[in-house]
Amino acid sequence: MFYDGSAYRLQVSGLDTGKDNALTFSQTGLDLGLNVAANTVQKAQNSIVNIDGFDVQRATNQVVGAIQGVTLALTATTTTPVDVTVAADSQGLATKIQSIVTAYNSVLSKVNTAAGKGSTKAGNSELASDSTLRGISNRLSTALQTVSGSGKFNTLGSVGLSLQRDGTLALDATKLKAAVTADPGAVTALFAGSGGSNSGVMSTLSSAIKAYNQTGTGLLTLHQTDMQSRVKTMTDSVNREQDRLDRYQALLQKQFSAMDTTVTSNNSDMSYLSKLYSSG
Repeated sequence: MFYDGSAYRLQVSGLDTGKDNALTFSQTGLDLGLNVAANTVQKAQNSIVNIDGFDVQRATNQVVGAIQGVTLALTATTTTPVDVTVAADSQGLATKIQSIVTAYNSVLSKVNTAAGKGSTKAGNSELASDSTLRGISNRLSTALQTVSGSGKFNTLGSVGLSLQRDGTLALDATKLKAAVTADPGAVTALFAGSGGSNSGVMSTLSSAIKAYNQTGTGLLTLHQTDMQSRVKTMTDSVNREQDRLDRYQALLQKQFSAMDTTVTSNNSDMSYLSKLYSSG
């Protein structure tokens, strides 16, 4: 509902695009004119792109699957032919890989901060040199050093990704661009795999991550469960010991009370005897 300056108007729009998602209206009683063609501002329709003489339709302006591995983003209507050049986007790839580098280094930093590394003191003494946290660093590092496929570009190091002496990951964007320019297919196979036994470094890295954060069965979950179990065991032990100490305290207090009563009685007897003998 909006006000155009002279009258209130009701505007209805669908949430999904495409011909199959066109809105239909059923009215009873008051007719709002929603089915009047003149009142339709824009009719639901598909995007259409002609590729080599064949019309390809999609519900959105993103045409996926018409050309394998390519997404056509339609931005304007045209009746004249358009040449589309498909080229490797080394900069886009570098940006995505840099996000992986940043995430990897962030995880490594948090592990080192929590459990300590070398001369760095653990931020949490209970996690000092924790084997599970150390395992995360080792497993991720191993995954990144996986040889994937064959040829010149079959390791991350060959395309500009390298582990530093402190364990962090660094990207040489220039080296990556050169590799993509020289053999984009080999670089793609390195990261995404090429089928068969070559699953790609990203798949190997994903499997390593999944082994730790898998809901219910991940190593972090199991380690957390184990630590919670140990905490419960120690808490139960502390509670039992406290109960024993409470009972022992009650016993000592009872014994002290009895002893105090006896001493008081003895003092009274001694006082009586002293008076008795002194008077004689």
